[in-house]
Amino acid sequence: MVPAPPVPRPKDAREALALGDQLLAAERYREAIGAFQPRARAQPRHADAHRKLGDALARLGELDAAALHYSPNLALGPGSGRRRRAQILA
Repeated sequence: MVPAPPVPRPKDAREALALGDQLLAAERYREAIGAFQPRARAQPRHADAHRKLGDALARLGELDAAALHYSPNLALGPGSGRRRRAQILA
């Protein structure tokens, strides 16, 4: 097995989300969490960061933690997390 390349350090929040998206697509879920988590903490109302963080956590089977990040989506935007949370918790 070839080791994964090192994760570059994002310059700003937008790059962090883009990097997290790439890591999520590459199934590097722990690293994706590391990219999404600072944005979700710094901007608690950033629905996209919470949804993506929830997706990464759910892929690792951490459903309770994922649900915590989908829950803010329910309040932040119409339908932004409701369907995803229902799919994961079903």
